[in-house]
Amino acid sequence: MAHEGKMSRFSYALMVWEYRLRDLFAEPDAVLEKIGVQKGFTVADIGCGPGRYIRQASELVGGAGRVFAADIHETAIRIVKRKIKKYGLKNVVPVHGENGLGAIPESSVDAAFALDMFHAVTDPAVFLGRIRRIVRDTGFFILEDGHQPRLSTIDKVEASGVWRIDAENERYLRLIPKQM
Repeated sequence: MAHEGKMSRFSYALMVWEYRLRDLFAEPDAVLEKIGVQKGFTVADIGCGPGRYIRQASELVGGAGRVFAADIHETAIRIVKRKIKKYGLKNVVPVHGENGLGAIPESSVDAAFALDMFHAVTDPAVFLGRIRRIVRDTGFFILEDGHQPRLSTIDKVEASGVWRIDAENERYLRLIPKQM
């Protein structure tokens, strides 16, 4: 996914523990309701990590919807698969690999989101183009800055030429496809 090299297993384990600690004090699931995920949607959690959002996404889209949980790290996908089995998430599809988005059908996603990972993307234009390929013309993409300034995120989005900023708040940008 035009992403920096994979983390070591140790670094990844530390990140998972950090998320667990954060989730004790914050509601990660509330994000999806706020961004507008609805029943019947097909959503893509890009850089899903340990699957912090997959249960809520699965519930919000319901049986008629689908959730693609995409990550380049094998450990992330293993954790996601365990959560799918543990919670019976029949509408969640794990997607692994550097170009794992290729496994997601073109123009099939109503809402994509990339939370706390964009700062690690080494080729933003390629990354944003790949996301655009999977998002419907009527869909949207929620992009969190991660560990970089908002202006850096905006510059990368504008340079990609495929997204338009529809709205923003202190946490993320809501992007919609540019109509060609």
